[in-house]
Amino acid sequence: MRIALSLLVLGLACTRANPLYQGPVTDSGDDVPSDGSIAADARADVAPDGGGRESGGDTARDAITDANPDNPLACVLASDCALRNGGAPPCGAWECRGRTCAVICPDCTDLDHDGFGVGSGCAGADCDDANFAIRATVPARSCYSGANNTMNVGACRAGWQSCAAGVWTACVGQILPTTEACNGEDDNCDGTVDNFPDTLSTVHCGLGACARSVPACAAGVVGACLPLPPAVDDECDNVDNDCDGQVDENCPADRDSCVHVAPDGDDLLGEGTVAAPYQTLSVAMLAAAVPPVRPVCVAAGSDCDARSTYSLPAVFVMANGVSVHGNYESSAWLPCPINPAAPDPHVTLQLGGPLGVQFPATVTLPTALDGFVLQRAAAAPGAMASTAGVTVNGAKKVLLSNLVINDRPQAPRSWGVNLINGGEALITHCNIAGGAGTMENIGVRSVASFPTLRENCAALDATTGRCSSTCTPPPPVGISGRTDNGTVGPSTAVYLEASPGALVETSTLCASVGEAATGVRILGNAAGTVVRGNTISAVAGETASRGVWAEDCVQASPWIVGNQLIEAEGGTRAMGVVAVGDCDPVIDSNRLISANGDGSTMQAHGVACQINGFGEPSLCAVLGNALIQGSANFNPAVSAGVSCGEGSCARVAGNVVVGNQGQSVIGVWLRNDGVTVERNQITGGCGQDDASGILADDSFSRVQNNLVTGGACPSGVSPSSVGVRVYNNLDQNEIDIHSNTIDGGGNSGRGDCVSAGIEWDIGPETAPTAPKGIVRNNILRPGLCSDRTDFSERLSSTDPRVFENNDLDPTTGNTVLYLNEALIPLREISAVNALADTTVRNNISADPRFVGFPTNQHLMTGSPCVGAGTSAGAPAADLDGKPRSPLRPTIGAYE
Repeated sequence: MRIALSLLVLGLACTRANPLYQGPVTDSGDDVPSDGSIAADARADVAPDGGGRESGGDTARDAITDANPDNPLACVLASDCALRNGGAPPCGAWECRGRTCAVICPDCTDLDHDGFGVGSGCAGADCDDANFAIRATVPARSCYSGANNTMNVGACRAGWQSCAAGVWTACVGQILPTTEACNGEDDNCDGTVDNFPDTLSTVHCGLGACARSVPACAAGVVGACLPLPPAVDDECDNVDNDCDGQVDENCPADRDSCVHVAPDGDDLLGEGTVAAPYQTLSVAMLAAAVPPVRPVCVAAGSDCDARSTYSLPAVFVMANGVSVHGNYESSAWLPCPINPAAPDPHVTLQLGGPLGVQFPATVTLPTALDGFVLQRAAAAPGAMASTAGVTVNGAKKVLLSNLVINDRPQAPRSWGVNLINGGEALITHCNIAGGAGTMENIGVRSVASFPTLRENCAALDATTGRCSSTCTPPPPVGISGRTDNGTVGPSTAVYLEASPGALVETSTLCASVGEAATGVRILGNAAGTVVRGNTISAVAGETASRGVWAEDCVQASPWIVGNQLIEAEGGTRAMGVVAVGDCDPVIDSNRLISANGDGSTMQAHGVACQINGFGEPSLCAVLGNALIQGSANFNPAVSAGVSCGEGSCARVAGNVVVGNQGQSVIGVWLRNDGVTVERNQITGGCGQDDASGILADDSFSRVQNNLVTGGACPSGVSPSSVGVRVYNNLDQNEIDIHSNTIDGGGNSGRGDCVSAGIEWDIGPETAPTAPKGIVRNNILRPGLCSDRTDFSERLSSTDPRVFENNDLDPTTGNTVLYLNEALIPLREISAVNALADTTVRNNISADPRFVGFPTNQHLMTGSPCVGAGTSAGAPAADLDGKPRSPLRPTIGAYE
């Protein structure tokens, strides 16, 4: 199903039966209707001069008689056809058949007799040979592959297909429903803005009396949840007043109810009391599990300076409802202070078996393990053997708090906390290391389970509630993958497989070294999964480093929202967020997503959305992120802010995107992708070889309402700098660039620098045989290089199909407005508007009169761009969301 849908989106099934087809739509001989909504204007404009004419195929034509003499298809004699249709037919001769005009061409198979069909005698190929109105001169028809009740609701819009050289182009400009983002828009197109399901509508933070809940999204802004301040927990009120995961630990009565364990206790003579504690946890657990169940309190020694290690048996199983708390002193039996921002428990548990502390499925009551250092045991023999600090095997209501799980010993597979078989656990205020596995190392592993990771962080931002502590130096609290003690295995901080509803929040998540380094790995059913408010760093993976890696998650849309930092650095590929295949994450309102390269890095992408091995695309949504950037150094061969490949992006809107640095840098890279790219600020950056704000390689995307800049770097680099670089191939894909402000960028200090606002070229595949692409209502600036052009055709075989109502800005001086056929510089706008190999008209060349370029690209009153655009295909609103004039929109990103 998913593969079939991707083929439709790629325009590979453009027939009359195509479910994308919504009927022929044009306006005044142009490609799209004036309001930008194809489905809203179901007119067919088949005459080359834009004369209105009904469509409908042979049935409609048979109904036309001389009783309707003004219709150009009505006739009594063949001469009527020539008179009413402006002269000779496109081929052959006119005939009047059944009082309806028909074109009869020898050597042409032409079922609808419009002169277009198959054969040497035809005037051209026909996109629909059953409909007289659909032929090579018909501009467009509507297309939409979403549910009919979502079209033109909220963010969802129909797209359009053009009949070019007898072939329908891919569906351009449609926006399909995505999972809601927090952006003040109706992203799922159900008629309501920012309506999240109950499980995602509220954000929680804090423990005990510090706990708070706030709306996840309010007025298009991600909610900021900050825990309430703690109090002293010295009342017997059954409340965790100091918010450390223990309840009433300072209450005198509670001290008496606890089963006590101390290094100098006695299992034979002890009673588990303050005066006569036990010596081992195993004996204390047996006593505590006798109804009424009681917690277990474990002391390091007689005062808070003491440190002790307790050895556990090979099998140590938690009892239902019996919480175990460490870090007590055995004189007054008061808990020693634990800083939740840097837990340093004084009690170490030397685990005896590879499963560590076990929470079995019989645990269904709230049961905590709190305040310990866990020393993992050696794995059992075997190539796939594993070791874990804690195993939650089907248990419910588990609390793991104030724990330190270290990185010893080495094993094939090493896990800090392992949740399996439907286990449920809240993990908070912990410092957990994945360990030293030779095959894999995972801090928190969840398979078919339900983890919540919250506030495993040294410091929360006082304004946003996000985790602001970093991975360098190693944090005193957080979740880590592999450490330097491992060998070749991959390193993953958090692994979520088939774990719907998993919450990974306000934590420091670190992965370093190993075959591959990954901050958060998501695969399998990920419905309701949220990754929120974290600092995530994956560095030094040998083959790849990935901040968040979401793959094949059963069409779920994990919400990656409001994170302080998601970064990846090193390896052949470095990707801040990567979405692969049958997984549609919503990447929303993050502060910074970045990817850095090292000496081995070939590709560094801030966000990369791509197909899987079965050709299934990820339909990711990239919305409202404060900054997405590629590499901060020149090592990568290619560095990109956002990369969309093979139909793998659903929408890219409202972001700031920078390619940053590398050999070739790209702000937004579109490869055979039909995503709508709108309302972004996009910059290529600083490339040693070239820089592109947008690189559209065989793309059928709609690019509208963006501010785009090519190269942006000091003198001496980026010899080629282009705002939008387009590569066309011989297929159905055709890009549409509408209502943007595009600057070539570059610098004036390099003598051989070449810059262009838009560059039209062909890719490595077969060159198109006819003009391709639509460019309307854009302000084009040539950049700062000595060789600068507003619009450049790089080869004689590359022409846009439509080039209308653009402003080719001449104000930088010595500017070529339009480089025609790669050889002919056009410096006068009259020469541009006289081009014969493309549909060109109404372009201007004037100073746009920006308020303050480049920092403020709004237009001043009296700008020649105001009201100078075409309504054909114009978006309904501008970059700011301001409604555009339905008749005379303004050229550029701002109305």
